[in-house]
Amino acid sequence: MIKNNCRKCGTCCLFVEMQMKNTAFDKQWIEFLKITRPNNFILTNNDKTLKIILPCIHLNIETKECNIYEDRPTVCREYQCKRCE
Repeated sequence: MIKNNCRKCGTCCLFVEMQMKNTAFDKQWIEFLKITRPNNFILTNNDKTLKIILPCIHLNIETKECNIYEDRPTVCREYQCKRCE
């Protein structure tokens, strides 16, 4: 099911990146992460981009394959892995 040029390195699933909208929910989420995962996230771009440095919950750590590959989100489908070029 994985693309033929995929080297199964897991790079595409090692972190999640999302755009923040500076809403009250976003601020609460950031405060929650500061307390629960102080070493696992980075705020960039004037606190508008959040990178969570944890593997995706759908990544099979042993095989480096996605457990939901056929139904993966758009962000995963559009990921351009530099290792597989």
